Amino acid sequence: MTSDSGVNSQDTDDARHIQEVLDELRQMQQPPQLVTSPDALEALEREIRQRTDRLGSLLVGQHLQQALDSDTLQAEQEQLVRQWPKPLKNDGKVTVMVRTVQGLAVPVRLTYYRRQGQRRAGKRDAGVYAGLVL
Repeated sequence: MTSDSGVNSQDTDDARHIQEVLDELRQMQQPPQLVTSPDALEALEREIRQRTDRLGSLLVGQHLQQALDSDTLQAEQEQLVRQWPKPLKNDGKVTVMVRTVQGLAVPVRLTYYRRQGQRRAGKRDAGVYAGLVL
């Protein structure tokens, strides 16, 4: 299981990454760039789009993490695991990269449940990320 400090660290990292992208966007705003050709306009638009897509992905990741950590979703996960056709064991929290609609991957921490029983050496047993199923 993950301690509260691990979750707090994730929240701090998310906020720091979001602030970094916001700072980059502010720097692009002051002073405005002089665009004198179609190629320069296209390059500026591409740079702005990349940063706003990154910001959007980070915000989506932050909202997803908050939802995964909510008491409501935790209770629903436990209910799903209890109703699973085969018994599952809580294997602790792991970091998983989730790809957003913008195409960028953001890290989220969630609980991995695996089938109970003997583990194969070096192999990950079949299991489920109940938070992502819901």
